[in-house]
Amino acid sequence: MRHVGTVSPAELERHYRAADLFAFPSNKEGFGLVALEALAAGLPVVATELDVFLTFLADGENALLTPAGDGGALGLALARLARDPALRARLVAGGRRVAAAYAWDTAAAAHEDAYRLFATERIGAV
Repeated sequence: MRHVGTVSPAELERHYRAADLFAFPSNKEGFGLVALEALAAGLPVVATELDVFLTFLADGENALLTPAGDGGALGLALARLARDPALRARLVAGGRRVAAAYAWDTAAAAHEDAYRLFATERIGAV
């Protein structure tokens, strides 16, 4: 393992692009933006089965999920991905769909819709 410290967005993207898969064995997360970044970079993801991840990751569809703290299960999931190109391809395709749903343009449009609804309901504006 190599600690690289803070990196520029371009360098971070190079790190993602150099990887074959992304392991995210976290025990606690507020959201998991790094998992979305990995999905957007086209990486198959192995993550822990945390409630927050279950809001956007589905085991076998866009990621492989393992119990938190179970290094054996994490290792088996990583080995499974290494041996199964069809599984990697399926997870990458599913991951791209998830990442697209969280893209900045999508988020901005959802916020705009929410603000418009709020303004209409609360103050009678357009």
